[in-house]
Amino acid sequence: MSEPDEVVATVAGVLLVDAAGRVLMQLRDSEAPVLPDKWSLVGGHLEPGEGPEDAARREVLEESAIEVEGVLEPVFEGRFPSGRGHGSTQWYAYAAATAASDEDIVVGEGADIVFLRPDEMVGLDLAPSAAHILPTFVDSPLHQRLTARAAALRAAGTGAKTPFDAGGSDSLR
Repeated sequence: MSEPDEVVATVAGVLLVDAAGRVLMQLRDSEAPVLPDKWSLVGGHLEPGEGPEDAARREVLEESAIEVEGVLEPVFEGRFPSGRGHGSTQWYAYAAATAASDEDIVVGEGADIVFLRPDEMVGLDLAPSAAHILPTFVDSPLHQRLTARAAALRAAGTGAKTPFDAGGSDSLR
């Protein structure tokens, strides 16, 4: 049995903000080994030798088919009790703007992945990490700046890159 403060998992996620100020969220499926049927940030475990930023980008791409481009803004670094019932999970949460929309999402993991307005998140059954991180983030100047940046990306026609764009695997760069 692990000690309560022993890190049993290290994960990274991204609060991806669209032009309407909505945040990309994942509904974990009923079969998820940790925190089933909870809404969470899109993200996941770091692979051996992988840094948190690289893991965050990889996980968003794998789970939603949206490529996170540009700067990742650090939002949170810390521990939460593990959803496994013992130890803790080390979290790295970042935020970024995107020109992507719901039409660009291809659900690769979980029951659903959608952009949600802050008011749509109220009353959702959130994972503990999301319940801690989201309220502060959506009320922050950073969220406002990323919304404006996403709107500028959208207006400039900088579409979201997905593995399904013309160009095949080259679009994954």
